[in-house]
Amino acid sequence: MKSSAIFSFAVTLLIGASIIVFFTSYGNKKVHPGINEMIVESFISKTKAPQTKIPEFKNYYFNLVQQCKGIAMTKSGLFQPDDVNWINREMESTTGLGSVVVDLVTLKATTEEGPAEKSVKEWISHGGYSADEPELPASLRHFYDPTKQEGIRYLTDITNAKLMGTMQRMLKNPEMDGVEWALGKPGDLSSGVQEHAYTWEKGKAWMKMALQEKNEDKRNEHMGKAWRSLGETLHMIADNGCPPHVRNDAHPSPICNYNIIFGNPDPYEEIIDIIRRDNPDDFVQYFTGAPDKILSDQIKGMKTARDIAHALAVFTNTNFVTGETISGTDKKGNQWKQIISQDDPYHSPLIQQMDYDGNSGIFSTLINKNTEPVKQCCDKVYWVDLIPEICYSYVTFECVESQAKLLLPTVVEAGRKVMELFIPKLKIEITSAENGQVRGHITHTTDLEYTSEIKYSGKVTLFFKDKNFKKKGEQVAEVKNGQFDVSGLVFERGDMVNARIDFGGIGVESSGYKCGSTVLPEIKQKPDLKPYKEVTLSLNCYGHWNTTVDWNGVKWGGYLWYGPSFKMRIPVTDGLHYKGRADWYNIEMDGEFNGNKIIRLHCKIVSIPEREAIENWDIIIENLPAESPGFYNAYAGSEVHPAGSPAKYIKKATCERSFPNGERQQLLNINWDESEGLNAMDLRSFVFIKMVDP
Repeated sequence: MKSSAIFSFAVTLLIGASIIVFFTSYGNKKVHPGINEMIVESFISKTKAPQTKIPEFKNYYFNLVQQCKGIAMTKSGLFQPDDVNWINREMESTTGLGSVVVDLVTLKATTEEGPAEKSVKEWISHGGYSADEPELPASLRHFYDPTKQEGIRYLTDITNAKLMGTMQRMLKNPEMDGVEWALGKPGDLSSGVQEHAYTWEKGKAWMKMALQEKNEDKRNEHMGKAWRSLGETLHMIADNGCPPHVRNDAHPSPICNYNIIFGNPDPYEEIIDIIRRDNPDDFVQYFTGAPDKILSDQIKGMKTARDIAHALAVFTNTNFVTGETISGTDKKGNQWKQIISQDDPYHSPLIQQMDYDGNSGIFSTLINKNTEPVKQCCDKVYWVDLIPEICYSYVTFECVESQAKLLLPTVVEAGRKVMELFIPKLKIEITSAENGQVRGHITHTTDLEYTSEIKYSGKVTLFFKDKNFKKKGEQVAEVKNGQFDVSGLVFERGDMVNARIDFGGIGVESSGYKCGSTVLPEIKQKPDLKPYKEVTLSLNCYGHWNTTVDWNGVKWGGYLWYGPSFKMRIPVTDGLHYKGRADWYNIEMDGEFNGNKIIRLHCKIVSIPEREAIENWDIIIENLPAESPGFYNAYAGSEVHPAGSPAKYIKKATCERSFPNGERQQLLNINWDESEGLNAMDLRSFVFIKMVDP
């Protein structure tokens, strides 16, 4: 009997729930992802503009098209698969019919997840959708009433409808409010069936794991999960800017609206969902307004996502009514009681606190220091003059638009601040760069969200530029527990070096550090080894690329000054034959020269960057005279340099870039006579070769 009763209850629950989605917040398919995208756009705009750049992110770079792997919701549903599996087992043991009946009853309305690869922005947007899945358990955990004591801010309202009220009473109240559900408990990384897999706390844990993970594939997966967790938290922030979700107002969203069987949906959510679906441009336009100034100023100083979520809920609860929580005394002295919880009404805003327009029937309030009044509700209906006593005020389409113009920008402002708190505050410092060695460290500043120090481990890239800020090359090194020490480098006094790390669409870079002297690698000569010379080759030309390629957040192409430059020690006698590595290139050189002229020199030069395009140069130089022993020089501008134009001596020069995604570029229309002034040595075409005894 007990098993049969359990089974009957479970099937009843499944049948009822398959008819309707209970208390959904907005539309999780479009509205919530759209709000998250607006939050991301606001964050990026704040980090780009110099006048608004967030101080903590002054050396940060965000590439939110960066792809990350993770687990995505691939199918919507009312239930988790484990819920239906349990009913299947009860069906089998009670009736022997197996799972066919349950599948028919539930229409297989279960969620499905699977591996996916999305951009950072797409993961955050996806979190706005996945936070409402599966819809039945999610619908009972997305309410937060800030007027209640902590611990009892969850949904307790039973919808005022026969079927839905009965169905709701059959469900066990999870007694979990939306903020607790979204944020999780500090240190709680449990992953049971009934646990929230993508809480704020778990997202921060994945962020920390990513920063301490040396394996790039695992780091990428950790970041995908972290960004989805942020997206699900931002879903909660949006709910706290939605009046029924901060007013203990159960609002089922049935097939047939406004009836005593299924109950009444909330007009704000329903109308916003319709606008997003039918008029997406109008929906986007709502976000262009200014957020509430007083709340924005409060949020600026807040240090935790919990504080921001609560402050937004208080603002929404205090200043906005829902369709079933309108109460107060009108101008005629009539008492209006809210439809739900009449013994425990909300005390703001009340009808008597609002301005009333007798022509339109609209009640409005001027909130804080905002200049535009917010339309709250309207009591004008077709039969108002005939039967005024039944004319309860309603939240109309016009009222929803007015509310949204203040609520949605304020939600974005709160969400942007939450996004700031989600990203750890890192700083890279180079402490020395001399004698072929670069040292530095990466430090993390703890705060109320990240209370323990994160010690970065993984790759760091060192970028070198000469004194004219022309890029010379880069070197990838390993960081262990926040420290890096790279030796065997080749740089010159006065060069600048920067260090940068990248993780899941975030880049952090050090300030530039001026290098000291270089120490070339010492090569022990055997008695029969040929004499060594120090060989420097630099070539600069002006040309343009045949195509433009977007790679790693950079647009590659256009016109520019470009060319290889390196220094090395190689054996040189009457000929020059070398194959090896120098600076940032793999080099093959084959040539002959006499005391005052390079007769012929053929160079094949291939760059070896770790994360950018590979460049392949093929250069032939002939009959280049020496200005002094071992010093071969040709600059554009024959009136100054007797060697004349490089075009006389460069018989061949081709360059092709190949990118990791398979795209290619060729450097075309090289102009060897181009120059931008005698004092701009890096902006003129030249070939420079120096061979001297070390």
